[in-house]
Amino acid sequence: MYLKRIELQGFKSFTSKTAISFEPGISCIVGPNGSGKSNIADALRWVLGEQNARNIRGGKLEDVIFSGTKKRRPLGMAEVNIILDNSDGHLPLEMSEISVTRRAIRGEGSEYLINNKPCRLKDIRDLFVDTGIGVEGLSLINQGRINELINARPDERRALVEEAAGIVKYRDRKREAVRKLAETERHLETIGVLINELSGRIEPLRHESAKATKFLELKKAADNLEISISVRVLSDAEDKIAALDNQLAACEEQLLEEESHRLKLAAETEALRLQLNEHDEKVEAASQSFYELQTRQEKQDGELRLAQTHQHNAAETVARLTKELTALEEAIEAKKQEVAEMTAHVERTTAEIAAEEEFILHGEGGESDIRSHIGLLADRMAELRRQLNTAVSTEAALTNQLEFKRQLSAKNTESDQKLAEEEKLLKDEAAAEQQQLSDLNKQRQRLSEESKQLSAVVNENEQQLRQLNNQIQEAAAEEADYRYRLTSATTRVTMMEEMALGYEGFFPGVKGLMTARRAGKAPSGVIGVMSELMDVPKKYRSAVEAYLGANIQNIVVEDASSAKACVAYLKKENLGRATFLPLDILKVREKPPIDAALSLKGVYGLASDLVECEAKIRPAVDFLLNSVVITEDMEVALAAAKALKYRVSVVTIDGDMVNPGASISGGSRNKKNGGLLDKKSRLAEAKAEQERLTHELAKYEDAMQQLRRLVNDGNARSEQIRAQLSAISEQISEIDHQLDQFAFTKEARKKRLAAIIAERASLESESIGIDGELEMLEQEYQECLTNKGAVETEIASIGDQLAELETQMSGQQSQLTERKVNLAASQQKLRGQTLSLERLNEELNNLVWEAEEKAADKETAIAENKECTRQIAESEELLHHIGKLLSDAGSQLEQLKHGLAAETGRLMELEKQEKESTKKRETFQNEKYQLSVRRERWLADFENEAAKLSERFELDLEAARQRVGEIGSRTAMTTSLNQLKKEISALGDVNIGSIAEYEEVNERFTFLSGQRDDMLTARQKLDKVIEEMDKIMTSRFRDAYLQLSDAFDKSFNRLFGGGSAALYLSQPDELLETGVEIRVDPPGKKVANYNLLSGGEKSLVGIALMFAMLTVRPTPFCVMDEVDAALDEANINRFTSFLEDKAAATQFVMITHRQSTMEVASSLWGVTMEEEGVSTVVSVRLKEVAS
Repeated sequence: MYLKRIELQGFKSFTSKTAISFEPGISCIVGPNGSGKSNIADALRWVLGEQNARNIRGGKLEDVIFSGTKKRRPLGMAEVNIILDNSDGHLPLEMSEISVTRRAIRGEGSEYLINNKPCRLKDIRDLFVDTGIGVEGLSLINQGRINELINARPDERRALVEEAAGIVKYRDRKREAVRKLAETERHLETIGVLINELSGRIEPLRHESAKATKFLELKKAADNLEISISVRVLSDAEDKIAALDNQLAACEEQLLEEESHRLKLAAETEALRLQLNEHDEKVEAASQSFYELQTRQEKQDGELRLAQTHQHNAAETVARLTKELTALEEAIEAKKQEVAEMTAHVERTTAEIAAEEEFILHGEGGESDIRSHIGLLADRMAELRRQLNTAVSTEAALTNQLEFKRQLSAKNTESDQKLAEEEKLLKDEAAAEQQQLSDLNKQRQRLSEESKQLSAVVNENEQQLRQLNNQIQEAAAEEADYRYRLTSATTRVTMMEEMALGYEGFFPGVKGLMTARRAGKAPSGVIGVMSELMDVPKKYRSAVEAYLGANIQNIVVEDASSAKACVAYLKKENLGRATFLPLDILKVREKPPIDAALSLKGVYGLASDLVECEAKIRPAVDFLLNSVVITEDMEVALAAAKALKYRVSVVTIDGDMVNPGASISGGSRNKKNGGLLDKKSRLAEAKAEQERLTHELAKYEDAMQQLRRLVNDGNARSEQIRAQLSAISEQISEIDHQLDQFAFTKEARKKRLAAIIAERASLESESIGIDGELEMLEQEYQECLTNKGAVETEIASIGDQLAELETQMSGQQSQLTERKVNLAASQQKLRGQTLSLERLNEELNNLVWEAEEKAADKETAIAENKECTRQIAESEELLHHIGKLLSDAGSQLEQLKHGLAAETGRLMELEKQEKESTKKRETFQNEKYQLSVRRERWLADFENEAAKLSERFELDLEAARQRVGEIGSRTAMTTSLNQLKKEISALGDVNIGSIAEYEEVNERFTFLSGQRDDMLTARQKLDKVIEEMDKIMTSRFRDAYLQLSDAFDKSFNRLFGGGSAALYLSQPDELLETGVEIRVDPPGKKVANYNLLSGGEKSLVGIALMFAMLTVRPTPFCVMDEVDAALDEANINRFTSFLEDKAAATQFVMITHRQSTMEVASSLWGVTMEEEGVSTVVSVRLKEVAS
């Protein structure tokens, strides 16, 4: 895989859409400072997801959008798109090319796309995970990143080994597993809170459920006795009613005769009425039929006119298309004529070209013979020239030797003089260097003192930072504690809200109706439950709940019809029972006088006066609480009840009560979970606690943010001082380097003086032998000149012959050239004619196609015209038929109306006779009425008792008899019933809903316990997964560390031309936490601290570490922004050599100013800024230029 292309538009200085293509290997991006070439590296970093604007040299991320110049307006969008060649399947997408796009719109943020499909930043990071591509990977390296590699802390440098080990994805998975583990812990805490809450409710509910079960058993026995008593009452009423029925039967017989006559008249009247109804229906049907036929006639007439319009339009369309087709056919014929004429032109031009080509072929044959003769003479000329060159070379060699010997003699004299002068100069330089050495030593001492002072400042700042970090850790612990407490409070509020919304603790009927109301399914008019509608001060809640008992769950409704609808709904849905308080008919008793009790200390007043509510709900509150006084304790309650003559209920704030008549109820109450009123207040208290914890947590977060700002400021100060220390260290290193140079120069000067003395002695002996060699060389030179003259004479003769032959050949070539020019012109003419012919053919085809389309449209219009003609004929025939039917329906309607009038007269006569018969029947009915009144009285008693039986037990008489069986005496049954009522009363307050509530709570408790067990199992699995990933990461980290250290040593040795380097672990026994340190030993020096290296050496160490990373885990491509800027010529050559070796596995894109780096590139992209603030690019492929 490699980076194939990057496309920029509106990004920083690249305003217009700019595409830069790359090939595998090395590419360079060059240009002057400020031209925008580093913006290309910023674009790559940005498209890969950079979120920190400072890392792309901006103040905010919106700064990447072109901000405008004096000549150009700002843009509203920036977009960068990179295209990757994935033909090797390196990325997990089945595509040979993959594009990644990031688009920023001013004021709207960024969006990401993969292959032009929207995605998340996380999807892009997941795509490139463990490939080395990304803002933190080795795919993007600048000088700052090189410095970071060297100056990073050991724990930060550890990330390099993790990247090489390919364990980033395991680290991310572990982080996700830890997150899930923390989430599981939070869920366990939540479930624990719920289980604790439910566990406190189960036991009380179990006791209440058992009590309610006992109550139901006793109530069932009492209900059976009440049913038996009702059956006895109903049986007695039945006997009385049966006797009256016999008397009524006799009277009924007297009515039969008259009733028979009346019924005969009524039957005849009813028959006539039926006949009249039938006639009336027939008249109505005939009228309807008549009107329907009229409507059909109008509708069909409209359809006829519409068809005629369509026919007219179709005819016009046919005429228009016919004219257009005629015009097209004429155009086609004209175009065919043009095509034929152009074809003839092409054929004539082709013939002309063939004639010219034949002439040129014959002319070139004569020219070939002259060339053959010229070739023979040229061969001889070449041989002679070789002989002449040999002679010239010999002459030149002898001349050079003579000149060399003469110059050597002069040079020896001159060298001796120079050596004497150099000797004197070296001695003068030695005296001058002594002063420079003294100045450098003083400067080095001053810099060392500054370095010590700055180191002290750094240590003091580091101490402050450690204190701040300790404060941050303490604040973080407090923040975590508040966050945990807030989570618990939030969970409690959520649970209580869910219980309130689910009406936990309410009777099934109340719970079912109110739940349905919240879902919008209950009847209208429901206002709410009394416990929700009252605002009871905390002091009086126990008293109010004790007095109201089950009444606290009464439901307030708008009116009686709403209550009736709610009862019907509860029955229909089988939800249970409930008590309703309809506000429109509620009879509120007057408040009793309690002045006699108010004078007592500890008497608070009537409960209705102590409870707050909306004015609308006040009647319901007064209805329930108008007759109860609240006191401090039982002693005050007894005194108040006595003062009120035991006519009013008195309840203490603890819930003990003195009832009217002086009965007393009281004892202990379950205070663990409180009542319905306490649940409402506890929810409010829990929300207040949640709000308080939220406020406290915000304060701690603000404190943490302030401490982090102080730490960041301290780190910035430390970084600034370290930069100063680094600069001083570089100055000291430079001074040491100069001192080393002085020492080397001194030793070299000493050696040079010794060499000068020896060299002057050697020159003197060499000059003696040069004079003899000069005489021998003069003689050889004269012989060489003679041979050279003979060869030059023969060459001149052959040259004359060649000139004559070339004159002959020149004439023929002129004619051939003219013919070739003519041929080229004809060929050009033919190409133009061919293009014209193709264009004409295309135009002809377009005209033919258009004519075919028009012909098809014409056929369609003709077919439509025929269809309209057919529809018009059908409509006219149907209209004639409807007209005939309409005439027949009118005649029939008139006949039916005449018959109806005659039957109406006969009906009026029969109704008169029926009224006379009715008067006679009323006389016999008076006697029957007297008997019926007596019977109705007994029947009312019967129905009242039956209604009581039905209302209370939902039974009729027959079902009641079957249920109770044999019935005893009414007195015995009444005595047994009173005994059962006493036993029921002894049970006290009973919550029937506790049975279902106990089952529900117990089921929920069992479910949550199972959930907790499942989560504990999941936690164990997550711990095991984390442990396994730790083992994998440990193993891979160890292997990668060893490979990376070995590769670092090799790359360092190659880049420095010797020496060694290694990585070592700060905590070898803690491979998951250890930092990574660097040790380097450049050739020829021992470095205790690599911070003492020069800037160029540090850069080279960082580059060596970078190449080691690329060796162990190559990245598909690597963009380097001026990483070679600090390297000298020797190091840059080793760097580029190493770069060429790595280019086989990794594609490199170099942003550089260095000539040596450009020389190894296969292509160059130049970035210029011809217009201020706007960058443009040009490319040069160096391989094509070289070829």
